[in-house]
Amino acid sequence: MAILKVLSASTIRGDSVENPQGEDLGNIEDIMIDLDRGMVAYTVLSFGGVLGIGDKYFAIPWDALRIKPGEHKFIVNIDKEKLENASGFDKDDWPRSEEKTHIEHVNRIFKYYGYKPYWERVRETPSEKETSTRGTRISALAVSDIEGKSIENPQGEDLGNIEDIMIDLDRGMVAYTVLSFGGVLGIGDKYFAIPWDALRIKPGEHKFIVNIDKEKLKNAPGFDKDNWPRSEEKVHREVNRISEYYGYKPYWEYLLSP
Repeated sequence: MAILKVLSASTIRGDSVENPQGEDLGNIEDIMIDLDRGMVAYTVLSFGGVLGIGDKYFAIPWDALRIKPGEHKFIVNIDKEKLENASGFDKDDWPRSEEKTHIEHVNRIFKYYGYKPYWERVRETPSEKETSTRGTRISALAVSDIEGKSIENPQGEDLGNIEDIMIDLDRGMVAYTVLSFGGVLGIGDKYFAIPWDALRIKPGEHKFIVNIDKEKLKNAPGFDKDNWPRSEEKVHREVNRISEYYGYKPYWEYLLSP
């Protein structure tokens, strides 16, 4: 098993980006999460540095980004001229509509930058088996729209909130979701790592359902709010532990072999 490099989505948003030559390009504005696959659909960047394109946002494949060693900033491995000629979108008009999230539309973004679409690297997940849109449409939400959202169980009882999302930097996948349980469970002093596959969005509402038994959640081992499993060793151990406890496969097992 390869080393897991993870960062919380809340700390990635706002990070600066530069090209391999060290020139400042702009910032990471947000991250779009494919809700069915638990993968980064694309990264939303603003180019206000040497490119000087400050009135638009740009959808960039996650594979085009890599973290700069020893720093909290990212390198965009795309030619500057390619970025300058890319078609962006207005800051208030993100690619969220059904037409713009059609796989063919998103596929054009990846083709333009020369990257393989992320969905071609993953086998069907449990969430995908429940949707009839597999292969046609991408159901995605921005991290900024996911953080803070309320969660409930299938019976409609309030459980708490989504606090953050941990992103596997190498795979572009959700390593785990960080939840707080302050509702009917009344566990307010800890956070809990939950597999992404245990969550699904509630139809017609901006809240999520946790498909896990209440007693199972009550007895789950959590972690202190100030002591998250972030190190490579702890994340690997945590993902294996929660996957086994909740009855889900570790997320990396959904990736197809190269």
